[in-house]
Amino acid sequence: MSAIVYLSNKAAQVIKNANPEQTSSVERLTALLALQVNNCGVIVATMLIGLLTGKPLETALGIAIFVITRLLTGGFHFRNLDVCFLVSTAVLAAIPHIELSIIVMVITSLISIVITAFFPTKQKILPICIIILNVFLSSPIIALAIFFQSISLLQFRRLQL
Repeated sequence: MSAIVYLSNKAAQVIKNANPEQTSSVERLTALLALQVNNCGVIVATMLIGLLTGKPLETALGIAIFVITRLLTGGFHFRNLDVCFLVSTAVLAAIPHIELSIIVMVITSLISIVITAFFPTKQKILPICIIILNVFLSSPIIALAIFFQSISLLQFRRLQL
């Protein structure tokens, strides 16, 4: 059991005991709390890293673009929330610190378009429009956030993380 799920389960038990008649089951509360703790934890940890490295605005932009495209397209989910937390935080914290040349940014954007266009996603048009717009804006942060999100659309059936 992941640490996030363990702590969420303890909190769910406290909530359920405080109001047993008007709350959901402990299992449901645990699942909902674990997802929220994971999502908020990734954002807080990533922003702290951004603050410590002097790139808070760039970090916030990377998080925002990643989250928006994630909501639009969906993507791979780790089976363990601790792994999800660590990988998500590492990727999002790294984005503002990676420098890209214009040609690499365009290639990264083209790869993102191909992945988004040809893999099953919730929506295709808006994310592709964002990618194309960024070719003109030339933001490496936006390009990388979308690229890493598009990579999560690939199906990694053998990974059991």
